[in-house]
Amino acid sequence: MINKKIIAVVTLLMLMFVFVGCDEIENRDTSNNNLEEESPNDSIIDEEENDNDEEEIMLNFDLMVQENEELIEIIEYVDENISDVSKENASFMIEELEALQKNELTLLENEFYTDMAIQSNLMEVFQETLDIEALNESEDENIQPILEALHQKGFKVEIAEGVFYPMMDYNFYNPYSDYVTEDIKNYIEIMVIESNQVPAKDAALMIEWEEVINRALEMEAFINQYKDSNRIQEVEALYNRYVYFLLFGLDNTPLFDYSNNDMIEEVQQVYHTAIETQESSALLDLLEDYLEVIEQNNNQLTDEVVAYRNDVYENMTQR
Repeated sequence: MINKKIIAVVTLLMLMFVFVGCDEIENRDTSNNNLEEESPNDSIIDEEENDNDEEEIMLNFDLMVQENEELIEIIEYVDENISDVSKENASFMIEELEALQKNELTLLENEFYTDMAIQSNLMEVFQETLDIEALNESEDENIQPILEALHQKGFKVEIAEGVFYPMMDYNFYNPYSDYVTEDIKNYIEIMVIESNQVPAKDAALMIEWEEVINRALEMEAFINQYKDSNRIQEVEALYNRYVYFLLFGLDNTPLFDYSNNDMIEEVQQVYHTAIETQESSALLDLLEDYLEVIEQNNNQLTDEVVAYRNDVYENMTQR
């Protein structure tokens, strides 16, 4: 009799454990299901919050631009927020910032050209080294405030024909490259090269002929790859300038010797080397055709050569 009671109690306990276990499993399953159901909603909420934050950032940026806030304040705003917006919006910010800089540049140029104290103070320091880079890094108390104000806004000082002038320093845009679209990143790379070493000054080339061709090829690649870029017109204008160098030369870096109208042999060889070693492109085809006309005219600047290059350049720039 006692054994039967013991068996009954054990059986009852076993059944209780089974029910409790099943209940716990069910609770866990329900909990997991709730988590699975909540996760997508949480993600959507997060995305909506991010979208709202980005929209607010861009609205504030537009407002600052429309109200003509100080350039330095807009730069600070871009620095603080560019990492929190899409690449497309980041690119828009940088495009607007560049436009604002260009407007500011006009004001700075006028200041430089009319304030003789700026010119004389800069010249006094420049004459010590005749190095424009050293001038931009100078800590001389007479020019340091001028330089600091320029650098904070993304400008630097250059000199041509004995006159100092401000110019945009595209190294200023390098920190933004990781946040923008590929076309704007490529555009910044092109412009950094330009601002690090201007191609021409005082009617003379400041870079080698090989570099002229290489830069033009980079611009041509941009034009071919990013036809819908918001910076296509700027790159096309720069490309046209380089093609002009290659067709006409400059007053103080001519393609043809002034004494006998012969094409300068060094330049001719550079063109041939580029045609033979670089990948085929429209620019190199243009140079090859140009050389053919020149060589048909005994390597001299004849009326035929003049007419040819004028027609080529006019047709190219009118497209």
